[in-house]
Amino acid sequence: PDADVAGLAGAVPGVRVVREIGRGGMGVVYEGVEDGTGRRVAVKLLQPERRTPGLVRRLQREAQALARIEHPGVTRLYSTGLCVAPLAGSPYIVMELVHGRQPLRYAETHSLDVRERAALAMRIAEAVGAAHEQGVLHLDLKPGNVLVREDGTVKVLDFGVARVLEEGAGGATMTFLTHPFGSMDSMAPEQFQGRAGSRASDVYALGSLLHRLLTGKGPHDVEGAPLAEAARRVATAAPASARRLNRSVPRELDVIVRTALATDPRHRYPDAGALAADLGRFLRREPIIARRPSAWRRTRAYAARRPALVASIVVASTALLLGAGVATGQAVRAMHAESRALERFEDVRSLANAVIYELHDAIEDLPGSTLARRALVERALEYLDRLASDPNADANLRLELAEAYLSIAVVQGDVSGANLGDFEGRRRSLAAAIGLLERLSAEQPEDHDVALAVARAGIMDFHERSRRSWTSPIEEHDESEVRGRYHELADSVQAMLYNMLRDQPDNLSARTLLADLAWRRGTDHNSWHEIDEAIKWLGAASEMYEELRSQTPDDFKISFNAARVMYGHGYVRTLNGFEGGAEMQREARRRALAMLEDRPWSVSLKQLLSISTSRLAFDLLNEGKYDEALTAIEEARGVAASLTQSDPHSMLWHRLHSVIVAWHSDILALGAEDASLPLQTRMERAREAVAARAEANDLLQERIDRGWLPEWESHYPERWRAAMERYDSLLSTLESELPGA
Repeated sequence: PDADVAGLAGAVPGVRVVREIGRGGMGVVYEGVEDGTGRRVAVKLLQPERRTPGLVRRLQREAQALARIEHPGVTRLYSTGLCVAPLAGSPYIVMELVHGRQPLRYAETHSLDVRERAALAMRIAEAVGAAHEQGVLHLDLKPGNVLVREDGTVKVLDFGVARVLEEGAGGATMTFLTHPFGSMDSMAPEQFQGRAGSRASDVYALGSLLHRLLTGKGPHDVEGAPLAEAARRVATAAPASARRLNRSVPRELDVIVRTALATDPRHRYPDAGALAADLGRFLRREPIIARRPSAWRRTRAYAARRPALVASIVVASTALLLGAGVATGQAVRAMHAESRALERFEDVRSLANAVIYELHDAIEDLPGSTLARRALVERALEYLDRLASDPNADANLRLELAEAYLSIAVVQGDVSGANLGDFEGRRRSLAAAIGLLERLSAEQPEDHDVALAVARAGIMDFHERSRRSWTSPIEEHDESEVRGRYHELADSVQAMLYNMLRDQPDNLSARTLLADLAWRRGTDHNSWHEIDEAIKWLGAASEMYEELRSQTPDDFKISFNAARVMYGHGYVRTLNGFEGGAEMQREARRRALAMLEDRPWSVSLKQLLSISTSRLAFDLLNEGKYDEALTAIEEARGVAASLTQSDPHSMLWHRLHSVIVAWHSDILALGAEDASLPLQTRMERAREAVAARAEANDLLQERIDRGWLPEWESHYPERWRAAMERYDSLLSTLESELPGA
């Protein structure tokens, strides 16, 4: 033991004090070793000269608080009591010994990107949330009271300022504090004012910690300021925007930080658990609960922060109006009308976001959702068109509109998802988004969010043009010109994304768009029968998605896309005689089955399962396993039929069902042509082939009648009628071979 702790020998029952490891305003923390177990522990003692009744109660409160909380992110309490000689009567706490770094130092040492820093803040908030669930408020969540171990686990320390809420208090009230506790760079405005702390006060401190993690700075410049001046700054100045200080902070994350740092506790998250939950939604790319405050609420907040200034403006304005002979009543009515207009505008904006990103995303992967999704799209477009008609819309709103139109276009008719088959509507929405983005990119060429939206629109635009060129009757020189524009646009989008990744190598959105771009280029080259290029791009897309999947194993969309791209890559390889394709398709099918165990309702996974199982049938045919191939195609047909039955209004499921039934007829016809089989078996399969092809053609005709046949499939009716004629002819030939025919 250190010489300076020799005088503490035997003071803490059952613990041998080894060395001092920290000293603060309240007490001293020592490292100790438990007798018997040999466990290393931390021992907190009051300094003898500071052993006042108030500090004794404070140490006792910390023990009471720790005793109520069981969470891996909160320091564990081992024992508490009173020291014996030479510190007889002084309280002590024996608790878990934690080695680690403060959050910002840990983030810098490990080069964490923005999303990883948000994940670190989420883990801290979860630990504080566990305390809130037990009615414990920390009230001093400064960076020094959180440590992060090398493996990334967090520990919240020092509940010395903590309060335990009385039963039934609900976190809204507690004993009034006559002076503020805590550290100035993490204190909420109400703590500066000596008002009761609450769960929302801890949320503010967590928001301050998150702000520091993202920007390296606190939300307010109070370093070294006297208490009164610090209180004035926090009460009268809006917190510095994290996104403004660090442009790599996504807008959703900036909104989360702003919500946690709201001056009014009522506008913050209600507790740390709610903050952690919203950070989790952000990390999973789900819609967050927090919303940017409306213009009217921002105005009222400003008035609350600067009442004297606002009052002087109102007085001066009123005097000017009266002097000019303008009726004050008219001015007041105009102000009320403007505020109501602002509120209505923000309501429409919120409704549009809710419809597009919350309601639609919640039902997109559910069976039977097509009619509801179609109605949501129609309503969302009404909102978007109303917002877009405002000539004075700010840049943030125009970016929101562009991103919303792109999302609507995907739902309407993009091949990347369960679309509604509204291809003309998709073109209109895509054109609206591109129009908004052209102006935005000219105004804000360095804005990363604008660049991402431009890249996304570019990918969708060139894919739209390429699909039109698949079947359009164009001359050779026109086709060359179309392909040239295609490659020029695709290359420019790719260059834009690579430039963005040079500045932000961990930008997950840009990396996902780059993988999506490669996948679309591969499918387009395959449609043009440029097989080497198709395999090159599909291989690149598969590698990118596999890397993304390994880094974000809990992201369903990325895992699903990785499996889908793997299937597409394998399909093109198999179809064109390249090795490895069949195993890729089988692995994609295995992944779909595994994911369906967790999401048995997912129509996207059932679609992938149906397609991959049907291609497995053809692989089995190539291996000479006809009976297994027939079983596989029947399974695929059953899955496709179940999708159509669950949602008869879905163009996508009708298309899938009709194609797989047609493939089933083809495999049955191959069996009928096998001369090694008995004639009766061949005739039975020929009849089944004719029946299956008749059903496929009926389904195709239904698609035509409902306007669900896209232009790139305009050759289907002729080809499918020809197949029906062949199978009828085959059946007639076999029937003619019957004895006595």
